[in-house]
Amino acid sequence: MKKINKKIFILLFFIIGIQIDPVFAKDYEKINITDFRIESPPKTDHKPKQIKSLSSRLDRLYKLHAENKEYIQFAKQSDLQIIEDRVVVTISTKPGITTADIDENDLKAFGSRIQAKAKHSMRVEIPINELENVSTAIKELGVISPS
Repeated sequence: MKKINKKIFILLFFIIGIQIDPVFAKDYEKINITDFRIESPPKTDHKPKQIKSLSSRLDRLYKLHAENKEYIQFAKQSDLQIIEDRVVVTISTKPGITTADIDENDLKAFGSRIQAKAKHSMRVEIPINELENVSTAIKELGVISPS
């Protein structure tokens, strides 16, 4: 009995559906399917992008310094060593490059001072306002991180 009721219900539903469909079909004819475009929502990039080779703490220090905000307090909280408006960093080279391949005059042109040098890394004092320039101008540099 239940199977018959289900079959009758499905049959009636199908018949009613066919009769009702033409009533609504007029509205569907007005829609041009080719006019639909799927657009992704606009990107809301609230955070400024991080400078590629700088660690996140150095990037934040540079941006605070550029905005004339309390970068000294941030440096103290982040254990960054500041000497006369220069931050002490460790620069590692890209794979296959040694520190001998880096022209020290390029670093000094930005006001940097080299403290120590090893085969694949060096400790350097870089002026805070020159962090971005150093990281982008000298192609042999890998990652610049706090010392």
